[in-house]
Amino acid sequence: MRIPLVYTLRHLWNRRTATAIHLLVVVGVVTMLTLVLSLARGLDHTLVDAGDPRVLVVKSKRARAEAASAIPLTALGPLASLPHLARHPDGTPVMSPECTGYVAVLPRGRQGAERTNIAVRGLEWRQVRRMIPGIRIVNGRLFEQGRRELIVGRAASRWFEGLAPRDRVMIGSGIGDRFEIVGVFAISGQDGDTGSVRESELWGDYVMIMDSYRRPFLNSVRLRVADDAGPQDVQSIMETIATGSDVDARREPEVFGEYSRHAREIRFAAAVLGVLMGAGAVFAIANTLFAAASGRLREIGVLRAIGFSSTAVLAAFLVEALLLSGTGGILGCLLAAQFNGIQKALLSQTSMTAVVYEMRVTPALLAGSFLLSLLLGALGGLAPAVRAARMHVVDAIRGIPW
Repeated sequence: MRIPLVYTLRHLWNRRTATAIHLLVVVGVVTMLTLVLSLARGLDHTLVDAGDPRVLVVKSKRARAEAASAIPLTALGPLASLPHLARHPDGTPVMSPECTGYVAVLPRGRQGAERTNIAVRGLEWRQVRRMIPGIRIVNGRLFEQGRRELIVGRAASRWFEGLAPRDRVMIGSGIGDRFEIVGVFAISGQDGDTGSVRESELWGDYVMIMDSYRRPFLNSVRLRVADDAGPQDVQSIMETIATGSDVDARREPEVFGEYSRHAREIRFAAAVLGVLMGAGAVFAIANTLFAAASGRLREIGVLRAIGFSSTAVLAAFLVEALLLSGTGGILGCLLAAQFNGIQKALLSQTSMTAVVYEMRVTPALLAGSFLLSLLLGALGGLAPAVRAARMHVVDAIRGIPW
């Protein structure tokens, strides 16, 4: 015979203070862990998921960051003649020569904040459009070739001051040259989602960027592999580029992945935090239920005396723990979901430029957090439930402490 659920609910209401404390503990654990993991998920989405595995990035072998790489202009000819590259209708390869630098800007609306660097990338728009199908101008217009004009990523435009259309920034070596921002671009994936690392950059004509930095060389070259090229063809291209030269080619997700050390650190911190807070929650739940059971010894004895089995008592205590923890998990998930989409910025230790990203509280993350709350409830409620179920009927009726 099963103990009615209304009995458990009535008991939870009767000890409202202990129930509220139990809920707060679970809500705190679920909310904090979900928010920390949402930071790591946002970084992964911005840095790693933004890369296209069919785009190869060519840069110097010894250079960690693109800005430290040097590729002579004479290398463009051999790269353009490589087989298995995607090509435009006129037969020219989809290949973007790029020059990379940075400019120091101030975060928007943060008094006393220090300037931070964001990437400035010189490129060829015709090539980039083929490499990034989801790119579009959302405000203003495109920069013109041969003019000192820039377009800014939407994330950078929202996070930093002085990066709106008609604003001017100084770029280049020494005093630098004055460039005008003429538009804002955004990038969306197949699912319509945005948040690429590229939206934290300023883009302009690579010839003009090279001239402002007084550089007779490129920093990197991006190549798009043909859609019908297989894994062996891609590997052959990479080996051909690296053989007998000071440059190599890597897939774009791997290059962006080098920037995501912060995400790995955040996940490690989340694991440590989850273990510590989870252990604390388990002990808090167990202590609450032990205390509740101690005050219900005679009730437990009466339930056993009128025919309820020890299994029914065990189930009632576990249901009580799961109800509390599940409710706390739902409340914690609802609270954490309010932070979805909030923008943050960090300084990449590889490129030494700022990357703007969003906290991503995904359905999968919420589901995992809710299951964690149930696990905490089960672990915390198991020992008190077993102890209550094993009590002798006479001892329980007499109220003999366990």
